[in-house]
Amino acid sequence: MIGFVGGDIPSVKANYLLVKNISVSGLQWSDYRERAPERVAEAQAEIFRLWKSGALKPPVTKAFAFEELPTALDLIGQGRIAGKAAILIKGEP
Repeated sequence: MIGFVGGDIPSVKANYLLVKNISVSGLQWSDYRERAPERVAEAQAEIFRLWKSGALKPPVTKAFAFEELPTALDLIGQGRIAGKAAILIKGEP
């Protein structure tokens, strides 16, 4: 998880972690940005590589035309966008 812009803070059921033998870890991204900016750049490059290859498909809750950017930012600021908001540049899908 990265951030809580979707509104609710996620919760994890510990029994599921135990049964599936998996773990959950959290971090404060800003600490890494300040202490190891080169590692953050590497991680972001890998995330974008995965996205461009189609391996990551983040769900988009609402798409806005570029001209609607102020409205999109206002809705995000109010916590009224649950999920991802996409800004379309020059009518791109």
